[in-house]
Amino acid sequence: MSVIPPPSNGPKELRIAVPGPWTGSGHFIQTLRAAEPSGRYAFTGRCLRDALEPPFSGTVYLELRPRNVGLVALFEQADNGCLTQAARTSLREHVSVACLRMAVHLGRDGPRLQRFTHLLQRAGGAAIHVETFGIAHAWERWFLLTAKLEQGGRPSPRPQNASTEPQSSPH
Repeated sequence: MSVIPPPSNGPKELRIAVPGPWTGSGHFIQTLRAAEPSGRYAFTGRCLRDALEPPFSGTVYLELRPRNVGLVALFEQADNGCLTQAARTSLREHVSVACLRMAVHLGRDGPRLQRFTHLLQRAGGAAIHVETFGIAHAWERWFLLTAKLEQGGRPSPRPQNASTEPQSSPH
């Protein structure tokens, strides 16, 4: 008999990949400054820091990786058909990938997820791939899901228009 442990209420590690136009760390920093000119965010080569938040909630690990040619196919398999044509074009043309890694409490860290991913969107990120769960989202869908987290709800990875029921053909 196997025993399945109860779900943990503790933090989960979340890994997120955001493909974008960044040609290197210097260009990434420039686009962050353009996206948030107040100087609120700083990238130190391994950490992205929000100066207005305490160290734990205001810091995420971020690695800027080179272009991933397999990423477009990965998004097409994982996005549930929600990516716009513009997002697909940006994905095909991406130069690098910002990979975030953070510990989150899924019931209360919606604002934190929104804050850091919204920054990456404004800095030119094409879409978001949640590596932890193997699902990709267009930005609009991602922000709807994280807003649900902010309200204490459980997000569903399936888009609202997707159905689990087979479609019947009209006769």
